[in-house]
Amino acid sequence: MTEPLNTKARLSGKMIIDWCKQKQSANQDIHFKESLCSGLRIIRFTSSALGCIFPKNETVSGYIICYEILNSNDSISISVAADKSWIVKRMNKTYDALLKAMSISDNTEDKILLRTWSVSDEINTISQIQDVLDRIYNFEISYFETELNAWLLDHSRMIKPFPQFDLQTVSSAELPEEILIEGAMKDILTNKYERNIKARSRCIAYYGTSCQICGFDFGVTYGEEFAGRIEVHHRKPLYEIKDNYVVDPINDLIPVCPNCHLVLHSKKDGVYTVEEIKGLINKRCTD
Repeated sequence: MTEPLNTKARLSGKMIIDWCKQKQSANQDIHFKESLCSGLRIIRFTSSALGCIFPKNETVSGYIICYEILNSNDSISISVAADKSWIVKRMNKTYDALLKAMSISDNTEDKILLRTWSVSDEINTISQIQDVLDRIYNFEISYFETELNAWLLDHSRMIKPFPQFDLQTVSSAELPEEILIEGAMKDILTNKYERNIKARSRCIAYYGTSCQICGFDFGVTYGEEFAGRIEVHHRKPLYEIKDNYVVDPINDLIPVCPNCHLVLHSKKDGVYTVEEIKGLINKRCTD
């Protein structure tokens, strides 16, 4: 028997439904029907991009493929879910091509989750749920649908996962006496300065993987094997940040190549701004 939702989960479920309604009213590409949800436990919506995969995506009780927000007492996550019970023979070729493009093996379950993003990992209080859903929708889901739309035009393409990045390594000499990570104290292990990995990924999903100062792209210069290699620069050094804050991946971060990153941090008693380095490059080009 399924455990009943507690008060917090019921409240979060209502907030998620409100978020879906707001998204639909603001975006004609989002399709939401509360009647196709499983109460407050599984909240479903689909999009124009998902609707292009299979004809007549909406069924009497749900969707062939949709976004499912799983709301439980312990966690909240959002997944791209395909209900195999509604996939008929004429859809098998497309379904198999989709799994191949996402490097997923089929299973014996009626439902298969193609992508999953955790909402719970990013919230400290229930009031943050809609903001976190916005961030996931604007970055992870947007990135997924960009890849999906490219695959719809060419089924031989792979649907690349959202970029993930390793922690940034810095030398001992670069570490300030008091380490402030996004405004909160953290432990330091083997000289690694922990950054907000999700914010770094979202920054690159927005700007791309070319250096935003000089335009250098590893993939273009060295080949596909090196595509996506790029560093992320904090416009304001972390050690100057004194208060807790939520990193804005667009305004606080910017992708730069290692050369430009070194130059940014070469200013005596400070850090150059992105605009200053762009100015230096432009000056040399016009001299």
